[in-house]
Amino acid sequence: MTASSSGLQPVAPIPAWIEKLIDRAVQMLQNETLRQKIQIQLIEPLLTYMLERLFPYLVILCVVFGLMILSSASILVLLVMKPTAAAVATAIAPS
Repeated sequence: MTASSSGLQPVAPIPAWIEKLIDRAVQMLQNETLRQKIQIQLIEPLLTYMLERLFPYLVILCVVFGLMILSSASILVLLVMKPTAAAVATAIAPS
């Protein structure tokens, strides 16, 4: 199957300047000091901000999930404890 028959466009080769830029970025990230600086000044504040914004929604999600489990368990208990038609007939039948 060729790229044209599957509807996909052929991938163009990466220009040399982009490859050099990627190589330079990889070399820079090998530096432990720079990696720690990026983590402390960029990644940690970003993750903290995202967690602060998402926390109420995570709490709501957990509450809804818990309620779903409780309701499923109560329905299961009600179905298991439901008296059968034969038991009801014998209970109300005159002796």
